[in-house]
Amino acid sequence: MITAPDSGLEKTIIEAIVASAGPPRMRVKASASQLHRCIRALVLEQAKTTPREALPARALLAFKVGHAVHELIQAKLDAACEERWETPFVIGHSDARMGNLMVDFKTIHADGFIGIVKDGPKWEHQMQCNWYAIRAGCDFGAIVYVNKNGRLTDEQRKTTGWKGDAEWVKAWRFKVDADLAQAYEDKAKQMLEHVEYGTLPEYDEIEECRFCGVRSACEAARREGR
Repeated sequence: MITAPDSGLEKTIIEAIVASAGPPRMRVKASASQLHRCIRALVLEQAKTTPREALPARALLAFKVGHAVHELIQAKLDAACEERWETPFVIGHSDARMGNLMVDFKTIHADGFIGIVKDGPKWEHQMQCNWYAIRAGCDFGAIVYVNKNGRLTDEQRKTTGWKGDAEWVKAWRFKVDADLAQAYEDKAKQMLEHVEYGTLPEYDEIEECRFCGVRSACEAARREGR
């Protein structure tokens, strides 16, 4: 059988992925699952006048994969999943509560996974999990990172000197810290105050800038000295 590339079908699939995102949602509270992101981007996203760029299909697909992994794991756990928590500034749903342990799942590409195994969980992810844990009255939290690539390449093993650790799942457990949970609340309050007064936090270039949905609005504000 002779096969040939089909660019028309590829375009149709990409358009379907982009369309699946739907219109942006406006919130009066900060989302616990988004609050770890750049505060400047979060403020711009809340402004009704901010033009939004369509996220690349690749980024949207990564989000969909993340959701699918969450659902797959949650379906097989003996745990309370997707519990809703709310404070005056933040609203969110936790991934899984297993007795006195609050568990948060994160999907991540292989290079990022290598960094997590080496350096430990990201600080912003710890804040998010602590926020859920405090709401639920848990004494312990855990962040489980899942390598979206499934495994490491031979080159990644060679260059990193990989030894012993699992290549696609890494779990970090910790004692809940109320101060970290409060830091999440404080960030949400700061974000909502910027939205209310029409101000912007200072610009800080990070990896997220490459695929940010409000990048053009951010750049325009910087040209205006904001």
